[in-house]
Amino acid sequence: MSTISLSTIGIPIVAYVLGSIPFGLLFTRLFGSGDVRKSGSGNIGATNVRAWLGRARTAYAAVRYCEGRRARLDRRANHR
Repeated sequence: MSTISLSTIGIPIVAYVLGSIPFGLLFTRLFGSGDVRKSGSGNIGATNVRAWLGRARTAYAAVRYCEGRRARLDRRANHR
């Protein structure tokens, strides 16, 4: 009988939830830039968001980096 650890179930769920948060939309609204979907290409992609954010670009880039890094670390943890 095999046992399933909490991290085997919890890590993919947390990764899915974090990956589904539209940080681009949240950042543009938080920093008063309005709705990013109404300008440029119309999507919430990193290029469009960076063009909207101005000085807050660094914070947005850091969040995106951490989001991707977290997914890689989670994948490594599940394959051990």
